[in-house]
Amino acid sequence: PYVNNVVVENRINLGGPNDDSIYLHTRGPNLIIAGSSGRAVLYATYTFLEDVCGVRWWSSKVEYVPDNAALEIPQLDTVYTPRIKYRDIYYADARTNPFSARLRLNGHMQPIGPDQGGHHTIIGLCHTFAQFLPGSVYFEEHPEWYSLVGGKRLKEDGQLCLTNEEMRKEFTKVALERIRKNPKAGYIGVSQNDNRNACQCPNCSKVLAEEGAQSGPIIRFVNAVAEEIEKEYPDYTVVTLAYQYTEKPPLLAKPRKNVKVQLCSIEASFAQPLLTGEQNRTFSQNLNRWLEIAPRLFIWDYLTNFSKSLVPFPNYRVMGANIRDLSHANVVGMFCQGDSLSVTGDFLLMRAWVVSHLLWNPDADPDALRREFLDGYYGAAGEYLNDYMMYLSDRVEASGAVLKCDRGDTSTWLTMEELNAATKFFDQAENAIKGDPVLTTRLAIARITLDNAWLEYLKRSPEDSLTKSADYRGPK
Repeated sequence: PYVNNVVVENRINLGGPNDDSIYLHTRGPNLIIAGSSGRAVLYATYTFLEDVCGVRWWSSKVEYVPDNAALEIPQLDTVYTPRIKYRDIYYADARTNPFSARLRLNGHMQPIGPDQGGHHTIIGLCHTFAQFLPGSVYFEEHPEWYSLVGGKRLKEDGQLCLTNEEMRKEFTKVALERIRKNPKAGYIGVSQNDNRNACQCPNCSKVLAEEGAQSGPIIRFVNAVAEEIEKEYPDYTVVTLAYQYTEKPPLLAKPRKNVKVQLCSIEASFAQPLLTGEQNRTFSQNLNRWLEIAPRLFIWDYLTNFSKSLVPFPNYRVMGANIRDLSHANVVGMFCQGDSLSVTGDFLLMRAWVVSHLLWNPDADPDALRREFLDGYYGAAGEYLNDYMMYLSDRVEASGAVLKCDRGDTSTWLTMEELNAATKFFDQAENAIKGDPVLTTRLAIARITLDNAWLEYLKRSPEDSLTKSADYRGPK
């Protein structure tokens, strides 16, 4: 035996196949690259190419391979198991193959094929009440299965009546049918629809009063479904959401062992860290309470402003701190939802690369990762782009603005004078790479969000005195 008892009798013990544990070791002239599964072996290889050989995959189309004809491999003794077991992001470029695997992701959104070890699949993913029991199919015959709001049962834009036993039986039947079609998936979503219309019938209201939170009826219902699923599929995990009106944990109900709660940060402010920011005290308190009753949480985090995705969204500092802090809080799965519908949003390639590396290793330095990407992808312009991001981060923090993921624009935290100052960094970046057509094109794409911020201001205040000054840097 050697190397911390990882290798015993020529067999490598790295834990379960879904742990993505890797092993890099040199023994004399031999190099050992191994993993706890086929996917983990691939990820061990990518780790070796990055950490030892210096290869970088900045995007699905841009890579850096050092010209090194005499590569010297140092002594290696690496045994690593990522703390975050489920790693998923939502960016268009990252959802391409093989780039997704090179980022060492493994979640539902990632196109990692069977030949690469596959990825985790959550049947239905989320908001499955309407998927499994659509009102268009069941409502006419069973209106009592749907939420009672304001004295009316809702066929559309509602929830389910979670205390209705006949509804639960049919829901369970449909869920089991879905599992039988994909028994290897391992996860199934049983979660509320994307609205706040919880049932107000007497039975649901009684449960709400007992539990002190709308998550109570949800957890009771999910537990009942999960109990039936476990009888036929004991290794399956049921994933439910603590989302919007169900973010607050219940007083009495506790998720069963085969239920995974995915806490969503959609109500948070992304100007401050989720766990330590004063603006996020409620979220942090809810997280700690969920951890008491569901100690191995999933998190659904948000990295963009969905209502204004083409203007700057300066969560550059906090997105890394959040991954680190949540991993230390015993969170074991994260879905980081960025802007997957655009290729010109706020530094999307940088976000995908940095976030993926932090999901793999939450203890990595997020600032160093960001600077590394900016220098590697934008060349000499990277220094000024980093200064630009830190300037915007300082401005939003100093303003005290609540940076939400679903509303607002830069006018709530950035004055036109500050926007003018921020533009100086882009001007410096342009000068630093002048004459390089490739880098100039990349920088022009990055500048689109800044230009849109200018347009937001000029649309409101076209005659602002700044537009007449000699130092004016905005659109002419």
